[in-house]
Amino acid sequence: MNATSVVPITDYVFPNLEPEIAILGPLGVELRPAQCHTPKEVCDHVQGADGLLVCYAPVPADVIRTLQGCRIIARYGIGVDN
Repeated sequence: MNATSVVPITDYVFPNLEPEIAILGPLGVELRPAQCHTPKEVCDHVQGADGLLVCYAPVPADVIRTLQGCRIIARYGIGVDN
C-alpha cells in the first residue's frame, strides 16, 4: 500500500480498532470504519478504497464490480460459522 492508501472497514464486532490502527497507521493507511448492514451501505462506504476489511457486512459481486482501485478484500474472522 502506498502513503495515501484508503482502507474502509465495513463493520466490526471488536471493542476497538487499536490493533488495526497500530499496524496500518504507521504505514500511512487511512482507515475508515463504519457499521454497514446492507450492500448499498457497503457500496456507498467503500468507493475509492485500495483495500477492504469486512466482518459480516454483505459484499456481493455487484458491489465488488464498482471498486476501481481495490486490490484486496480481507474478511475478519475464523471458524466455520459463516
